[in-house]
Amino acid sequence: MKSIHIIIVAVVIIAIIYSFIRNFINRGIEKEILKNPCYTEATIVDMTPGTPSSFGIVSIHVGYRFTAENGASFEKEDELINIKTMDLPKYQVGSGIPVVYAKSEPSKNRLNMRDAMKDFKRR
Repeated sequence: MKSIHIIIVAVVIIAIIYSFIRNFINRGIEKEILKNPCYTEATIVDMTPGTPSSFGIVSIHVGYRFTAENGASFEKEDELINIKTMDLPKYQVGSGIPVVYAKSEPSKNRLNMRDAMKDFKRR
């Protein structure tokens, strides 16, 4: 029984370290994209909505595909974004979605949308 506490603590520490490393890598990619950005509209190829929250926001997992200026096609399978629940009909398979990518390396790309959670203000 004593070992289970050690295992739980180890798992939590590993999860925290993984989160820090992932955030560090994502910030580096974002900085590289913003050095020489190229803005385009991608096509949604997969969309999975989560459960809407009580304050009108839903998390969606979006897969998208776009063609870069050099003519190459790129696809990202799972990008998480929070949107307002009333905007959910806009994000269906085949719809457009704004994307920004590094002009020198289009494989480094992300959605170019504001996260709806940042607009939510607790009262």
